Amino acid sequence: MAKSSESANVQHGCYQNTVNQNECKKCILISFELPFFIPAIAIATIKLDRHDRLPPSESEVRTISGSCSLVVFNKKLFQDVTMDQITQGLATHFKNCPNKAGFFALPGNEEVMVQIKTRAAPGSQWNAWNADAELNKPYCFKPKGDQDIASSEDCIAFFIHTPPRGFQISSGSCTVIISTTDGSVIKMNKKDSDSAIIAMMKECGKLKLPGVVNVKGAEGPNGKVFVQTIHHQN
Repeated sequence: MAKSSESANVQHGCYQNTVNQNECKKCILISFELPFFIPAIAIATIKLDRHDRLPPSESEVRTISGSCSLVVFNKKLFQDVTMDQITQGLATHFKNCPNKAGFFALPGNEEVMVQIKTRAAPGSQWNAWNADAELNKPYCFKPKGDQDIASSEDCIAFFIHTPPRGFQISSGSCTVIISTTDGSVIKMNKKDSDSAIIAMMKECGKLKLPGVVNVKGAEGPNGKVFVQTIHHQN
């Protein structure tokens, strides 16, 4: 991180890597109910509650446009986080850190943080973490130094008998981690999601690689269910 300071009562920090400011500003476009109101330039828009605030059920909201990604961390689930606060904080950040990634606390609510970063590259370990990662698509990747998953059957056998809730389970050489991208409650319908999850386990299992798949089923409107397999350390 290049620097951190406080300006106009907004805590912030600058990272070394550069971002496209215009694309970052497009990240905070709002998704309205009527499709013809949704700007075509917004790849992953933020959905608000009926009071035009971030949904209080979500502790983490991710959005992305072009090469720029924003993550809002609302760990205490404050109910008064508005887009105006995020827009104001983003403008102040780029005055202090022109064309730089970084982070800032919201004006008037310093316990809510926003991180600005670049999109994870295709084929990288973090590609599946992008806000616009494709639903039901298997992402297979093994970080350098990690061990192979010996058998995808270890993953599948335990998963199919497990209820759809957040957990981390291990069987044989495989650990399965199920969570939501926004921290909201899992409302996944296993009948609708099992085929995509098992397909990921089989496809990545052929390569003996850990895998990830995003599926529907998060309670929060901006979230997805995130299913990840990793090597189980006995």
